[in-house]
Amino acid sequence: MFIKPIGWIYIALGTWRLIKPQGIKRWFGKKINKALRKVFLALTLIVSGIFINASFRIEGIWSKVLLILGILGIVKGLIFLKGKSFEKIMKWWSDRPLWIWRLWAAFAVAFGIMLLNVK
Repeated sequence: MFIKPIGWIYIALGTWRLIKPQGIKRWFGKKINKALRKVFLALTLIVSGIFINASFRIEGIWSKVLLILGILGIVKGLIFLKGKSFEKIMKWWSDRPLWIWRLWAAFAVAFGIMLLNVK
């Protein structure tokens, strides 16, 4: 039920990042406040929970992929609980070249297409 809209969101955001990677890179470079960190944490945990839930509803290799991504997302969310680690990760990402941002955008589009194919 929630998987297809999330797939479309991944495709839309990935396409936007492919077209304009500078905008998202600049946005990451700005100082991230505590409220936004909590939003990122909540969003990560919600999407990870949806992935884990979806992995139990489907069969095949995609169920394992979604389960692994869900578990990794929860671990990432727990790492983001500390403010210093979150700021270090955001700084590291803001220093990456644009081709890395485009590579991740292509991955997001492919992942969104995969989510649309989940039954």
